[in-house]
Amino acid sequence: MELWYAPTSPFARKVRVAAHELGVADAIQLVEVDPWTDPRLRNLNPLAKVPTLVLDDGEIVWESGLIAERLDALSGAPALFPPAGTERWRGCCQSNANLSPLGRTSPTPALGLARELPPPSQSG
Repeated sequence: MELWYAPTSPFARKVRVAAHELGVADAIQLVEVDPWTDPRLRNLNPLAKVPTLVLDDGEIVWESGLIAERLDALSGAPALFPPAGTERWRGCCQSNANLSPLGRTSPTPALGLARELPPPSQSG
């Protein structure tokens, strides 16, 4: 597998942490790229976003959450995402809310999964 990434991307870091936690980091070849200027990335991903994962069978996956979930499934012992059901959907909603600047969530270290924050204090 190849992980196309930019060192300054927090989303690429999230995927690299997921790969490390799942024990699959050694199976991934890192391809450092400048997403603003490298035409090779646009050939793989029309949005030219990092990270972009190229699987051994040629399938291309982008969006850090989807890449982390795909790595979790490929690891043989899924550990980062709950199985289908209520807890999974709750976790997906929380993870997506973490991406919103208006969301009332705070990232947890490894994958940016969110936890609920207390209500903001109101000043008079």
